[in-house]
Amino acid sequence: MSCSPLTSWRYTTGTRPSLHRFEDAYRVLEWRLARKPSDAGTPVRQLEPLNLRVHVQEADPVAGTPEIRVLYSFDRQKVDIHRLYCPEAE
Repeated sequence: MSCSPLTSWRYTTGTRPSLHRFEDAYRVLEWRLARKPSDAGTPVRQLEPLNLRVHVQEADPVAGTPEIRVLYSFDRQKVDIHRLYCPEAE
């Protein structure tokens, strides 16, 4: 898999949380997953046939961005984010 950005994104969890600096944190997440999705997350072994991975992007107190956790899958052309959890949104 090359390091160039992937061409297709599909977000399947509904609306994203409305939090301070959430969109900034989400853009960083998109950038990271688009460049190297295989290195960003940890495989979910119980769901191995589905090739699902979990990635936790820590909160950055200096930048004021929230923690974001995602369950995603990918292939050579796209990354699909199946679930997104943001603890600060609760």
